[in-house]
Amino acid sequence: MLYINGDTLVVIGRTSSSTTTQTSVYIYDVSDRSAPALERFLTIDGSFNGSRRIGETLYILSSYSPYTYGDDTSAILPTYKDSIENSESKNLIECTDVQYFPREEEFTYLVTAAIPLDTETPI
Repeated sequence: MLYINGDTLVVIGRTSSSTTTQTSVYIYDVSDRSAPALERFLTIDGSFNGSRRIGETLYILSSYSPYTYGDDTSAILPTYKDSIENSESKNLIECTDVQYFPREEEFTYLVTAAIPLDTETPI
């Protein structure tokens, strides 16, 4: 998926491994069309479902199915990494923000992320 507005190009893709799928967002400065410069890079847990750009905010929807093994629940919450925050993995939500149906044994999150398209404001 591509978005371009003025001198900003946004490229959305997907990366996956055996245990996780992530949505990747690359934001480029294309003021010099012959030499695009990567300004920001983000990953969000989950498989890309859709996006919308409204003004200077990009909204991403992804589906995240946590991979758990035994009692290991370290990957139960969706995370993100943002290059303007030193690319450290952070939880998108806290456990108190999760709603669920009782008696469900398997679950998938619908992750909605609002990403400011400037290169200074974190998620």
